[in-house]
Amino acid sequence: MKKIITRFKKLKRYAFLIYMGGDFYSMSSYSQTVQTFNINYNSLGTSDICNPFASNPTIGGFTHYSTIAYPFYYGTSGIQAVALATGQAPSGQRWGTEYSIGFNFKKNKRYKITSEILNGQGFPNDDIYPYLYLKTGKTLSGSTVNNQACSYSYQSIPTAQIAISTYSAYPDNVNYSYHNFTSDDDYSYLFVAGANYVSYRNTLLIRSIKIEETSPFILSPASVNIVCSHPITQTFTAVNNDNITNITSYVWNLGSTNGWQYNGNPAPSSITTSGNTLTLTSNATTSANSISVTVNYNNTSYTDVVVVNYLKSSMSLSYEEPFPVDCNSRVINAPVITNLPSGSYSLSWATSAGDLINSSSTPPSYNGSPITVTKSGSTSIYNGTKLVMNSAVCGLVESNE
Repeated sequence: MKKIITRFKKLKRYAFLIYMGGDFYSMSSYSQTVQTFNINYNSLGTSDICNPFASNPTIGGFTHYSTIAYPFYYGTSGIQAVALATGQAPSGQRWGTEYSIGFNFKKNKRYKITSEILNGQGFPNDDIYPYLYLKTGKTLSGSTVNNQACSYSYQSIPTAQIAISTYSAYPDNVNYSYHNFTSDDDYSYLFVAGANYVSYRNTLLIRSIKIEETSPFILSPASVNIVCSHPITQTFTAVNNDNITNITSYVWNLGSTNGWQYNGNPAPSSITTSGNTLTLTSNATTSANSISVTVNYNNTSYTDVVVVNYLKSSMSLSYEEPFPVDCNSRVINAPVITNLPSGSYSLSWATSAGDLINSSSTPPSYNGSPITVTKSGSTSIYNGTKLVMNSAVCGLVESNE
């Protein structure tokens, strides 16, 4: 490996977007919200590492595995990249090095993968370019205990591990390729391989990998807040991120006893529409369920969910500062109250037995003003006093003590 380090003066830097399978899609609809996952290998430091993935480390939040032959990490010379040795492949075979990343690809979600790769040019023939191969999979390939590599190591990459579309690290040209793919199933791993299919050796260097994930449909709004006893009317929309055609139906799943009204009547557990919107009104006296929509299209389907948060009143007490010198009494400020219920409700103070509120042993109703609590015996002035709200619709709510 030391021999290769001395020959990196010709290194050039490239950014490649790698396609792994499925169909290509137009970039015009890619402006939607995207989840981005960044894996930067410079986080491994500035020292060389023999097989950095031998102990299955977590990098960028994802577990890495050494699966075929032995990767190497160049931390010196300013390179800071994972090196995959390639070369001297018998006719019709691909020889190189592979590692795997634990990543959950989800069926029917769209992905864009960008890899920053370099041509190591570690051996004399600069016209032989190492190839980067990416593929998704459900189980690990090869061995996960390749932990003895400090030599130039490569092995045969099985045909099953070769992606449909690959890109090479050219030494003289920058290549950009912008492709999206839709995952045809749920997968647990991304296989990353560097290989040649001719009788020359070289090294593929990988500095970073970025994975961007987009749902084909997004249910909007993503969440809804409903305050107890305050019904709302809400229109839900299944946004078509990829301009998908041949949509046959939208199935809205509300669940039984769901707390929604549809067209003036209690909503059924499931509603099927031909359009991408649904308007519902929440009940005034019960909580409302979260909602999902399943979009059926092109002999497949995709489901997204709206989270419904059912909010009751909240009351927060705070004590007067600073703490009184005698420690026998304490002023409680007027509380902060949010999400008051509609209709009738009561607010009253409660405290520990024997304590006095405004010099009275009978807890008063709340009138919006601060109160003075005087403790009795060994009770703590910090505990036992609270504000209690009682509503026929929303039930009992208590503040902090």
